[in-house]
Amino acid sequence: MRKYLRSLIIGASIAGLAFPLSAQAAPDAGTDSALYLGSGARAIAMGRTGVTAFDSAFTADWNPGSLGFSPQCSVSLQHASLFGNAWHESLGFVFPTLDYGTLSLTFARMEVGGIERRDEYNLPRGDFGMTEQQAVIGYGYNVWGPFSAGTALRVHNLRLDGLTGTSPGIDAGIAFKLPLRTIILKEVSSGFSCRNALGPALKLSNEADRLFPTWRLGAAVKMELVPDFPDRLIIRAEAEKPERADIRRQVGLEYTVYDLVSVRGGWDHEYLSAGIGVTYLGLTFDYALSFPDLGMRHLMTLSYAIGQSVIERRANRERDAERRRQKIVENMKNKIIRDYIAQAKIHTQKQEFEEAAKLWEKVLDWAPDNAEAKTKLAHMEEEIVRVKNSRDLKTAQDYLRKKQYIDVMVECQRVLERDPKNAIAKSLHAQAEKKAQNLGKFSYTTNVKLLQRIREEYQLGLQAYTKRDYLEAVKHWERVIEASPLQKQVYRYLQSARTRILKAQKTKNKTPKIARENKKKRMYKKAVEFSREGKLKDAVRSWEKLVKENPNDRDAKQNLDKTRKNLIDSQKKGIRW
Repeated sequence: MRKYLRSLIIGASIAGLAFPLSAQAAPDAGTDSALYLGSGARAIAMGRTGVTAFDSAFTADWNPGSLGFSPQCSVSLQHASLFGNAWHESLGFVFPTLDYGTLSLTFARMEVGGIERRDEYNLPRGDFGMTEQQAVIGYGYNVWGPFSAGTALRVHNLRLDGLTGTSPGIDAGIAFKLPLRTIILKEVSSGFSCRNALGPALKLSNEADRLFPTWRLGAAVKMELVPDFPDRLIIRAEAEKPERADIRRQVGLEYTVYDLVSVRGGWDHEYLSAGIGVTYLGLTFDYALSFPDLGMRHLMTLSYAIGQSVIERRANRERDAERRRQKIVENMKNKIIRDYIAQAKIHTQKQEFEEAAKLWEKVLDWAPDNAEAKTKLAHMEEEIVRVKNSRDLKTAQDYLRKKQYIDVMVECQRVLERDPKNAIAKSLHAQAEKKAQNLGKFSYTTNVKLLQRIREEYQLGLQAYTKRDYLEAVKHWERVIEASPLQKQVYRYLQSARTRILKAQKTKNKTPKIARENKKKRMYKKAVEFSREGKLKDAVRSWEKLVKENPNDRDAKQNLDKTRKNLIDSQKKGIRW
């Protein structure tokens, strides 16, 4: 096979078809395929710098590792008339998925005719032709943040002077891309690829020759030179090392305005290249002109961006998912609200207004703008006040009949705190106050100053008792008894105050229970807030915590079951939370 490859390379070089790498490889009987000219007029115009390019349908030809950054589905067709009857064509297609990486399909074909055949004595023996083609299936995945990796399976076919050889090969690569937010520098990237990591072994006659690896390493920067102006400058620098040839260095520049027109130039080791690109409505035309040692090459690429970009597709998917999530949350919320409303109406019919009010409050926790809940809650609060007032006024009337005037004043004061305009409470309070202020006769003192002090202490005790400061009332009335031990009325009041103190102490002992209830309400509101915002995973955890601390809370258990069921059902449908 080496004889055929040597003939091919020498003949192609004479015909002006060989690119620099082939010329370098000639002494080694061919280290790589003639197709390594590369695909994509943009990369060719930039000095064959493509290892950091990720926005082309031919990305896999340069570095399959960059496929993970492909921004959009696109298709490209390239044509290059090399010399005489020689031409090179490529077709590429790239399809980035939203979650499973990017798939790339590329087909390239080079055909050369009219190559002079010579025998072992270097005498002409007619002409022959050569056709070289390859199909490439590439795959890349953005493994994490700025890093991507990929590989490509290459099936290589060579037809030379009536002989045919076909063999698979594998390429591999990695890429790094980091967006920046500086005024000028917007992005830095780098890439490393190995073409023919497992090279095809082409067998035309009795022996097979394997294509040797070629390594490429490169870096690029993207800048915006003029602030608040839609321009872009890309600079690329690369080096490639064929296994059996010297290192080659490339550099390329591209300046773009309005994402419409691009001007390019490059240097590929020993020769210049240049080109231009025009993009309009997703259609891009790229032209490259390169100047190798033996003549000029003209390459043209036509590309079309299909559909929306990956960023737009992900945004649309997230919006759709959010709509589905919100629909699930809304349905769950509405069902819970309907249950609360039904229960609240049942309690209202039974005149259990406090229970009904709690349920209307829960409705407002789930739907703060619910007008019905606001109206009903206000009505329940009015009913609760009415019931409490009726109860306290009845108690006050009972105390009045028992001549416990200061207790009448306390109960009336409760009513007046809720309803300052309550006429019945005002009347009873006035009657009791008038009766209570009569201290009775002092049978043992005629000391005016002492009598005045007794009356002041008595009045202070009344005021403190009415304000439910029973300890203060006891203190003042004990002073009255100390100065005037025969005041039976004050003894009764003292007893009443001490009884109230004992009741207050019992109520104080309930403080931990009240604290638990308040904590329970806070936990409930937090779980509701998560549910309302569509954070069902957080909501489930909150409901679980609430149920764990309050095992007998049936309401929390029901909400947990509903939330958990909706979460599981939605996950089965592929909705992420």
